[in-house]
Amino acid sequence: MKSLALVGSSARASRRQDSDVDVLIDVENASHFSLMDRIGVMHLLGDRLGLPVDVSRRDTLNSLVRARMVMEAIKIF
Repeated sequence: MKSLALVGSSARASRRQDSDVDVLIDVENASHFSLMDRIGVMHLLGDRLGLPVDVSRRDTLNSLVRARMVMEAIKIF
C-alpha cells in the first residue's frame, strides 16, 4: 500500500458504537491488488481494532465520492 487514510464517520468524529471504520487506500500496483487482497486488509485491520472495517481503493471510487472522502480524510501514512 502507498497510503492509508481514515474516512467517513471516524474521520468526522461522528462514529457511533455500531459504525464500522472506513479506510481509504492507495496501492502501488492496482492490477495486482485483488478483491481477496482488499478482504485481507479488512480482516487484518478489523482484527487489530476489534471493529468492523470497510476498505475502499481511491482509484475505484466515483469522482464525486472520492473528492468528498479526500476532503475529510485523516492520513495515516
